[in-house]
Amino acid sequence: MSSLITRRSAILGAGGALAGSRIARAAPGLWTPPRGLEYPAGRAPGFDPSRPASQNIRYTGVASSGGVVNLLTGKASSQTGSAVGGIMSVGPVVTYGDSGANYSSITNPFSDTSPSKITMGSIFICNTRQSSGNIFIAGDSNNSSTSTYLSVVNTPYNLFFWSNGAGIRATNLTIALNTPYFACASAMSNSVINFGLVNLLTGAIVTQSVALGVALGPLLTYGIGGTSAGSNGGSSISSAMISLTYLPMTRVLEWAADPWSFWYP
Repeated sequence: MSSLITRRSAILGAGGALAGSRIARAAPGLWTPPRGLEYPAGRAPGFDPSRPASQNIRYTGVASSGGVVNLLTGKASSQTGSAVGGIMSVGPVVTYGDSGANYSSITNPFSDTSPSKITMGSIFICNTRQSSGNIFIAGDSNNSSTSTYLSVVNTPYNLFFWSNGAGIRATNLTIALNTPYFACASAMSNSVINFGLVNLLTGAIVTQSVALGVALGPLLTYGIGGTSAGSNGGSSISSAMISLTYLPMTRVLEWAADPWSFWYP
């Protein structure tokens, strides 16, 4: 039987930091069983560079009691405001307060001033509705209006993508409070966005493609759970990622069928 290669062990250590990172690539012909809808308790988080969404990866992280930990570097994020580690149905989370600026920030080591493609994904629970929406992952924690965000927006409570001054609402993808979800958005500059949403209680998958009439904005200092603008927290984040790749809807559906596997390969 084939075996996993290029693997480094990663477990949650004391104080919520990762004791190491784990990179796993499935050898050719090796079938990896789906993780299912529930948090894969007992399995170490890691990164599989062979996955379609992993191409040109910029950030991938999971929550711990010490913040959101970058699986590529093993480093925890910087925390601003109310960002508290805990355990929920989706495993370890960081819960961001719903008043003021509450977020985690991660320095982007790359110069991504004008990306042509982007994919963003997250596993989360929205606890309260925010006046400026609930941000899951942002291309700029300092809330630049030209950058890129994956969030939900109020009235109605739909999945939302913002880039370079334009907001795109996925009208078919409505989110309920206190419910665990996986969401992703994959966009090609001046072309299209493919959205995917999975209810992790029921397994229901909803997708939508929406035209994108603007160029993608720059990626600066990443923000998880909100930005410096405030009033856009209110969620508990389990995991998040950004890569500079484009997923056609067939790939979005593949990921939606096994959402946990990106962070727990």
